[in-house]
Amino acid sequence: RGQIMKVMLKGNEVFSAALVGVRRTIGGFKRDKSKEQDPNWSWSNDIEGAAAEVVVAKALNIYFDGFPGRFKDPDVGEYQVRQTNLNHGKLIVRNDDASDEIFILVTGKCPEFTIRGYMLGGDAKKDEYWQNPNQKTGAWFVPQDKLLPIVNLEKNKG
Repeated sequence: RGQIMKVMLKGNEVFSAALVGVRRTIGGFKRDKSKEQDPNWSWSNDIEGAAAEVVVAKALNIYFDGFPGRFKDPDVGEYQVRQTNLNHGKLIVRNDDASDEIFILVTGKCPEFTIRGYMLGGDAKKDEYWQNPNQKTGAWFVPQDKLLPIVNLEKNKG
């Protein structure tokens, strides 16, 4: 464990991620009008999330198309990507997330990110990781020290 990967995005990569994030935000408004009223929402949420996907694609040498219309499909190749600005942040897996997909945690914000590790959705869905911090809908919050190192994915990708 403990093998993390730092990735710095170039200007054109940040620009591409920003465009993808803006398209996702606008699409989200069409799906859910209440998003605009959410005090925790920001344009940067979708932009930083898209940038984290670019980071994973770059690190694993996978083409990233950034198509915003497939909400539950894997984000990059066969992988789901979760991003947080918090360096100590945890991998969040929700109830409706697939148990047979791999979830990768990326921390940081444009242009500097760190890939912290990954876990299979089903392995994340353990009672010990369950939390309900906002008293709305709970989720599994996996600490970074429980994640598998990203180098394992690099070796196994085909």
